[in-house]
Amino acid sequence: PFIDPMTLKDYYPTDVTYREESEVYTVGGRLDYAFTHDLVAGVDVNYFYEERNGAYIGYFHPTGYKTPGVGSALPLAQQDKSIPAYNVPVNSEDKNYRLDLSADVRYAPTDDLELKARVYSSSYEKRNTTSAKEYQDMGYISEADSEASGMDADVDIIVGEVMATWMAHEQHLLSGGAEYRDEERKSSVFTQASEMSKKDVDYQSIYLQDEWEVSDALNAILGARYDAISNAENKATFRVGGIYEFDTLAKLRANLAQGYRTPDIRELYIFKQTPNGLQIGADVMGYDLKPESTNAFEIGLGGRNSDFHYDVVAFYNEIEEMIQQVVRPFGTNPQAYTFENVANANTKGVEISVGYNILENLYTGIFWTELRTEDEETNKDLEFHPDRTVTANIDYQLVSALNLSLIGTYIGKQYYTEILDRGSLTETSVGSKTDDFTLVDLTLAYDITDSFNIYGGVNNIFDKKVDDVLGSNVGTYYFAGIRAHF
Repeated sequence: PFIDPMTLKDYYPTDVTYREESEVYTVGGRLDYAFTHDLVAGVDVNYFYEERNGAYIGYFHPTGYKTPGVGSALPLAQQDKSIPAYNVPVNSEDKNYRLDLSADVRYAPTDDLELKARVYSSSYEKRNTTSAKEYQDMGYISEADSEASGMDADVDIIVGEVMATWMAHEQHLLSGGAEYRDEERKSSVFTQASEMSKKDVDYQSIYLQDEWEVSDALNAILGARYDAISNAENKATFRVGGIYEFDTLAKLRANLAQGYRTPDIRELYIFKQTPNGLQIGADVMGYDLKPESTNAFEIGLGGRNSDFHYDVVAFYNEIEEMIQQVVRPFGTNPQAYTFENVANANTKGVEISVGYNILENLYTGIFWTELRTEDEETNKDLEFHPDRTVTANIDYQLVSALNLSLIGTYIGKQYYTEILDRGSLTETSVGSKTDDFTLVDLTLAYDITDSFNIYGGVNNIFDKKVDDVLGSNVGTYYFAGIRAHF
């Protein structure tokens, strides 16, 4: 049967989740063994499991009603297909698992040479089920019958890396290494169907850096890196920097560094209806998405003594071929979210950090960032970059084994584009700014012995809310734990 307009209503009042109900479990540990003073090996194991539940407005969900079948006037590809409903209330459930394993070894054959090697693997499994909240009106007998496979994924990452540090000369400390990383994703988000399909990217890199003691007061750093990535052009990047020490409380430094970011698998290959709309990767759209390149400049002055330290840094970053999410038409769909190289951009600002030991058992510190950004094509701010971030902390050692920490973090206003009308190719939007907010956290830690430590605390003591467009935080959050060192 066709959908009866008297059954499926135009409007359903529903409470939308901003803080998902969740249960999260983690367990992990590390074991080190020293074969000799110069040869040490270690293994890490971490396991993670979570369940999350929430209610949302789904952009798209299949109904229990079908189009006419064989013998109808519809094209064969459209016969006996589930009729979609848009902007309907849905319930979402996630069950996610992750297992991380790593093994490493460190060997120092001489006082001037240290070698390290590490192998790491991560396996992540995500299973999502989305069901219709108003399942009866959508033609289903039960909510379970309305369940549709959501954004399922299996992510497997394998990393191998080797590093070496060599004092080649009393004035030259050389550091070098190589890395290989294989990232494989099997997911239902790469096609419109619910079946899993696979995407794979390999990363290889080598790097070398020289820390050169030019004189007693001047040190220089020269570095180079080469990346070979299976889905992008190979790229060489460089770094040049130096530090001049006028005094222990006055060290001047300057750095020029290049960065390189290739598009990730989601930005290239996603093809899925989501609660936020149709998401289409650049490769699916037929767009050649190029990597981002960054030139970063900074100059700073800092210093320290036994009770006081400070650092002041001015920075300027140039971004070429900036990757950004945009709205474009796709087929008969008036709008879809995809990724393009939209413009060059820049960020600039100042960072200040100061710390002081007021007493032997009382420390205070502050970190302040002023940030300004610009899309050089539109002359507007970049989205979701706080114009000001301030973190202040107080650490107080009540007794030798008991430590209290109080941390306050201020996040300033952030520019974003607010979509007012999504119903046409020329959507209506306006530039807006989020509200600023401050979070305060408290932590206590107690050393039972040299090997055992218990801790606990409260995050977001004053239950501060954040702007909906930023997502949400979990409100006031209590935690406790124990650490053991063997």
